[in-house]
Amino acid sequence: MTLEHDFPAIGARPITNWVVLSFYSLLLVAFVLFAGIESRVAHLFFTATFSTSVILVLIVVRMLDYPFEGALTLSNADFIKTIALVSALVGGT
Repeated sequence: MTLEHDFPAIGARPITNWVVLSFYSLLLVAFVLFAGIESRVAHLFFTATFSTSVILVLIVVRMLDYPFEGALTLSNADFIKTIALVSALVGGT
């Protein structure tokens, strides 16, 4: 088992996944926007809160997509150690 072989499993999300995530996020926000809430203030607050929640989820997905780079980086030492252990267990080199 090599890292080159497993790159699609541990690599970045393809652009099509981001397009689908973005589309469904916008669709969900549109559903909330068109909800039948009487009060304009409550409607604005509800839509803003929901939109913020969706954006935060997308940010978490992006951060988990590249865990070893960016503002909140993780050390890759544990990852390398785990790869070595898994490779030893499955009989890889």
